[in-house]
Amino acid sequence: MREKGKRMHKKKGNDIFYTFGLVMQLGISFVAPILLMIYVSVLAVRHWNLPKMAILVAILIGLAAGAVNVYKLLRHFFYKK
Repeated sequence: MREKGKRMHKKKGNDIFYTFGLVMQLGISFVAPILLMIYVSVLAVRHWNLPKMAILVAILIGLAAGAVNVYKLLRHFFYKK
């Protein structure tokens, strides 16, 4: 029986799955905007005959968007109320 006023600790298995889920979400949140921007920029280059530099610019925009996503997720994770 537990003593009054003391909280029961979570099982370690739950923490492992929570951390694994967070890492997977971080990876997907970082890679998805990059892949989306690459896809859209390749279509734009083919359709409107844009210079190949547009793909590089789109990759940089995708990297920035992915970094913002990761920052928001980590900020929520570390500063939970």
